[in-house]
Amino acid sequence: MNPIPQLTEIELGMLRESIRRDGVQYPVLLDGSGNIIDGHHRKQICDELGIECPTDTRDVDPETAERLAVTLNLARRQLTTADQYELIAWLAERHQSDAETEARARQQTGRASVGDLTPLEGVRSGRHARTAMAEIARRINADLADMGQTMRVGSNTVDRARIYANAAAEDKADVRAGRRSVTSIAQPTKGRRHPPAKRTSKQAPPRKVTPQEILDSQARVRAIDAETKYTAMLNAPAGKTNVPLMERAFKIQELLDDIFELTPEKAISHVPAEACHFFTPSRAEWWMEFAQRCEQRRQAETPDVPPARPVRWLPLAERDLTRGDRAMLEWLRTRPQPVTPMEAAVAIRIREDHARRQLGKLVAAELAVIAGRVDGRDVFTAAP
Repeated sequence: MNPIPQLTEIELGMLRESIRRDGVQYPVLLDGSGNIIDGHHRKQICDELGIECPTDTRDVDPETAERLAVTLNLARRQLTTADQYELIAWLAERHQSDAETEARARQQTGRASVGDLTPLEGVRSGRHARTAMAEIARRINADLADMGQTMRVGSNTVDRARIYANAAAEDKADVRAGRRSVTSIAQPTKGRRHPPAKRTSKQAPPRKVTPQEILDSQARVRAIDAETKYTAMLNAPAGKTNVPLMERAFKIQELLDDIFELTPEKAISHVPAEACHFFTPSRAEWWMEFAQRCEQRRQAETPDVPPARPVRWLPLAERDLTRGDRAMLEWLRTRPQPVTPMEAAVAIRIREDHARRQLGKLVAAELAVIAGRVDGRDVFTAAP
């Protein structure tokens, strides 16, 4: 099974709107039997909208068709680095198998050279591994160029992708949750056979990086990323989907949904007078006009889609909880009887003082209540 990630609801909606406005930009790719290699969503949306869908046919076998589908998604999709590594590793495995088959054929005919057949499994260093990585990168780039894509993949990227794809499931889960970076797992030097070089007396000891320097570096990366997205938003061509703009608009609407339950009279009572100059009517007028135009376009182009209503998946009090506090609350809601901090600590596998502190935070947020005392200790239960 190929590792192509599924489109999210937002991505699917943006694709539908793009096809409705501009038509299909990339033809649906078919094999010789008429089966879809790439473009299932485009074909489905065109059928729903009654729009003619352009196609392009390639006479390839099923294995090649699957490889081309992954290659096209690697170049076109808005993927995270982790998703890209999964696709590249999948392609590398297929291209490595093809390279080994061709090398065996050359050996049988006497045209192979020494080291021509070098399996990548278990080989992390040396000239043969670097040659094999470069050959796989060349094959991936050849497929990309053949499909009219400008993206290019280097041999080091192939190396990092294979390391990440073979990482433990727990490490990948940490990356998806944002607890670790892809770089911390996909280190090109990880697992090398050769020992590290010995430091001579002339070499200076490695400089220790302070936590503040790490925080400063991360802040610079975030600032550069924000500036890049801001520039892309301003310079986006007219009539095309502006992803940075959509991200900001969705975020504004999400924040407005959070404070929607407060009346303006109550909200202004919490704002100091010296801070009122930040909230100018001109900015609010822009958002009002934007929202009105969105509603007009919805009624004109998608009358069957009802307007969205604020949906609160979690109460505001729960949104401010940490991961540990939320785990405590979820466990507490499964208990039919009140529990002591010691029972909670044993169940969640944390220290008793930490459990007592978490339960106190839940009580302060009105998500839990003190149900009484047992043997001189408070017992807690989830709020009704």
